[in-house]
Amino acid sequence: MKIIKIAVIAMMGMSFGVSAQDNKIESTGNVGIGTTTPKSKFQISASENDRILISNSEVNYNKNSPKLSFFGFTYGNQITGPSIQKIHTAGYGQGRLAFFQHGGTDYTSEEEVMSILPNGNVGIGTTDPKGMLHISSPITTKNSTQNYDANLIIEGESNSRTTNQGASIGFVIPANTDGTNSWQQGRILVTPDNGNNSNASGRMHLQTRYLDNEAWAWKWRNNIVLRSSGNVGIGTTKPTAKLAVNGKIHTKEVRVDLNLSDWADFVFYDDYNLPTLKEVENHIKEKGHLKDIPSAKEVEKNGIYLGEMDAKLLQKIEELTLYTIEQEKKIKKLEKQQKEIDELKALVQKLLKDKN
Repeated sequence: MKIIKIAVIAMMGMSFGVSAQDNKIESTGNVGIGTTTPKSKFQISASENDRILISNSEVNYNKNSPKLSFFGFTYGNQITGPSIQKIHTAGYGQGRLAFFQHGGTDYTSEEEVMSILPNGNVGIGTTDPKGMLHISSPITTKNSTQNYDANLIIEGESNSRTTNQGASIGFVIPANTDGTNSWQQGRILVTPDNGNNSNASGRMHLQTRYLDNEAWAWKWRNNIVLRSSGNVGIGTTKPTAKLAVNGKIHTKEVRVDLNLSDWADFVFYDDYNLPTLKEVENHIKEKGHLKDIPSAKEVEKNGIYLGEMDAKLLQKIEELTLYTIEQEKKIKKLEKQQKEIDELKALVQKLLKDKN
């Protein structure tokens, strides 16, 4: 048996361009090809231009090549484990490198779990990856209580849990205009949303790198932050509303939904108690602002709600409209009275003239 092993090793050694003297079977059972000091059961030592060749004996190159399989034992039975195989899909040896796993209740089923195409595309769960990395797996449920439930999982390992550390996906692009000096310029970072051990909720940061001119250091800017509460912050990491923006907003249109009772049409109802202009004047002298309108100090402290403020401003516009209508009636009445006075004056002048 040992003679057969030596002959096999010698032939394999010659296929690597080494002599039989470069091969060895030690008393421990370790086998070396290209080395006389094997450190494991089977060790191959080859030069830079040597290759390990597993060839297909068939003349038809479109057939599958032999597999490199790994065997193991389960309950005393030897079974086939993972396998690696070149699967031809076209002429001239073109095809994909396939990785198989065995499973099932009897460990006899075989499934291709990963593929590498000649163009470099890698597929996990698919034999026809459409990009550099294509992952195909069962869909993820919307509601899940599992610790791990995603098609792609990136885990950040740590000996502690803080809101400043987490798992991230980084995006690297050249820093120089000639395509050199690659830097990570953006990332999606997920961290704990709080420091409570019993409430390990999450917080997501969409970040870009920027240069802090004062500190002269590169830092990460939290452009958008999504809290576990569902609140979204732009320019702030502590949004207190569904959308909190620390900065200017430029948009073509803003729509605010209000309840019917929040709008100011009640001013035109018959039972509305329209304050007199004297009451308005007194309130302005005493408070320094219109009734039902917040003061400058209140706005500085609490800000304003657009929908609520628009309704209050409309209320004042409608009150002004009522005042204007009432004043128009008074003006018409005064104009009528003035006409009657003018007519009386003309009549008196005529009587005096006739008398003289």
